[in-house]
Amino acid sequence: ELVNNKAFNVGVTDENYQIRDIAKIVKKTVPGSSLEFAKNAGPDKRCYKVNCNEVLKLHGFKPKWNAKLGAQQLYKTYKKIGLELEDFEGPRYKRIDHIRQLLATGELDPTLRWRQSVSAQNAEALG
Repeated sequence: ELVNNKAFNVGVTDENYQIRDIAKIVKKTVPGSSLEFAKNAGPDKRCYKVNCNEVLKLHGFKPKWNAKLGAQQLYKTYKKIGLELEDFEGPRYKRIDHIRQLLATGELDPTLRWRQSVSAQNAEALG
């Protein structure tokens, strides 16, 4: 009854971060990394402040996780699986590069539709 049909922001209200704050956390987490802010960029005037007070009323709930711990976990995991910058900059995680690759290999036609042979193979694979 405490949570039925209710939405909660989960976190700590005092830990609202701006993008620059997250960038600084990542810089501290990743050895040898550097951080540079665009000289002509103005501040983001949008407000993303979140109030998490309601979730804290639920039987003493208190989050044990924060952005620093998240950055550390991601860095450790990326190192463990050997994830490199090239993985992020290529077709694996960059949608436009992935689409370009599918176009180059002929898997997509110029209208971004799957070629018939690829569709048939995918249909067979799905059984």
